[in-house]
Amino acid sequence: GKTHTMIGSTKSPGVIPQTIESLFRVISRNTTDHEFTIKISFLEIYNENVRDLLVKSDEYLDLREDPVRGIEVAGLSETVATSAKDVMQSVMK
Repeated sequence: GKTHTMIGSTKSPGVIPQTIESLFRVISRNTTDHEFTIKISFLEIYNENVRDLLVKSDEYLDLREDPVRGIEVAGLSETVATSAKDVMQSVMK
């Protein structure tokens, strides 16, 4: 199913863990030249409704257009992640 494809398992990581591991691997090779801040959000779009998956809430969020930032999800939470483990812990809550 979609969840298995995105998350996977310990033996067979899905798209999200593989991408996050790759991202942090690239960052670790470039920390002498650059400074990085990784912020994550995790949302679900189902039947045209948007929900924030990083917070426990049944409320739906609205899409808005900001003249500077473009299209954004109003009220979507974000958190700073310093490792792939941080990201996966947030996603698996």
